[in-house]
Amino acid sequence: MLNDVVIANKLYAKTTIADSEVDEISLRILKQDCPSFLLPMRCINIDGEKELRFEIVDGRRLSYFTEKMKKKDFIRMLKNMLLPFKDCQDWFLDYHNILLDRDHIIIRPADYSVFYLYLPQVSNAQTDAEIARFFEDLIMRTELEDSPEYAMRLLRILKGNNSHIFGLLEELMKGEEKAEPAPVYEEKKPQEPPVSQPATPWKPVLERPAVDTPTPTPATTKKPVTGKAEESGAARPGKSSGTFGKEDVQGALLGSLFGDVEEEDEKPTKGKKEKKKPEKTKEKANAKENKKEPKPAKEKSGGFLGFLKTKETKEEEAAPVVYGGRQPVPQPQNVNYGRTQQPAGGSYMYGGEDDTLVDVGPEDSGDSSILVLRLENAAGYSLPQTIELNLSKGYTTIGRTDKYGNNQCDYNFAAEMAFVSRSHLRIEKNGDQWQVIDIGSTNGTFVNGQQIIKNMPQLLERGDTIMFSAKHRVTYRVC
Repeated sequence: MLNDVVIANKLYAKTTIADSEVDEISLRILKQDCPSFLLPMRCINIDGEKELRFEIVDGRRLSYFTEKMKKKDFIRMLKNMLLPFKDCQDWFLDYHNILLDRDHIIIRPADYSVFYLYLPQVSNAQTDAEIARFFEDLIMRTELEDSPEYAMRLLRILKGNNSHIFGLLEELMKGEEKAEPAPVYEEKKPQEPPVSQPATPWKPVLERPAVDTPTPTPATTKKPVTGKAEESGAARPGKSSGTFGKEDVQGALLGSLFGDVEEEDEKPTKGKKEKKKPEKTKEKANAKENKKEPKPAKEKSGGFLGFLKTKETKEEEAAPVVYGGRQPVPQPQNVNYGRTQQPAGGSYMYGGEDDTLVDVGPEDSGDSSILVLRLENAAGYSLPQTIELNLSKGYTTIGRTDKYGNNQCDYNFAAEMAFVSRSHLRIEKNGDQWQVIDIGSTNGTFVNGQQIIKNMPQLLERGDTIMFSAKHRVTYRVC
């Protein structure tokens, strides 16, 4: 009979065996050179009996493992569970003494490595038929999401004429060999002998000396700077241009008499009078005066009273026009004054002096299979205020989605919350009470600020807090 005990913050499975039933060879192997697929063991002699303490290593109990798996993950786990039965012969151990108890088989989800509990006794713990029946039940319990027909194929192998777990192991090994593509080797073709060609007589190659040839440069022509206008069809800014490429005769005459217009910004030299700009014609002046519109005269404000009048006129313009003599009454908006959203389960009500969320209780809500968690500390993350957990099947699991968005548990946080393990904890019913179990999380689970031991059930009561990480401190309260 195995009992779970906690010694120095470590979980052990304890049992006793009479000295007459102990296999000394296997006991010495477990004490001095324990195989990697078995749980570490300590032996204490007490009044003619040997007390064996098996340390529960980090991992997850098989009873807490999910029943929905992918085909490749299930094959990997099942193969690792069957290999120790074959390796026992190399360690002078009897595989019939491997204890097949779902609560004491530890599996690490990262690499699906398996750890068994071995009983060093003379008599066998189970027969071959019981071992085959255990794996048959394991295959029946597991639901393969991507290949349900593969489970039926494994069951046919176990229920054959020569039903044995080693035949099942051979089938798994064959499937793994078929899955791996064989290396492709290209056949090397024999090289053909090179065809002999007649030798050509050698001729000297004369190299010509390199001659530096001057690179032609584009000829640039300078335009003579004269006081006369340019003889081009394009018009200068501010001057009249010839029509259809003709020469501007009038502009040339004006340029010869009064000089170039572009030199107006230069200071006049001594002995020369300043050039006067041509006066605007009367027609242009009259046209500009006609374009100007008279500015409206500003109304005189009556001082302070005038300011009030202008303000009243603005308000009158902004006021909406109402038909029928009544003004519309503004409707109140749906404003949430800092209250937490009420969960759908109906187990809460608003009340109290500060108008906070008050728990009604599972007895009053009428559904005791619903467990509600209320957010206490979000730690800067966008998290739901309440979480409703359905315990109608007896338990529920909490974790997060993987990087591909696949759900791993009954309730899943977002993949960005990496401090929450994909399968973090499990809450199950124990009569009229609840208990929480850390199912091998990386950052641990804390109840009321104290870290609980992995794979060890912890009593959970109303008002207790559950924290998912000591560093990030995301906390929910049980309601």
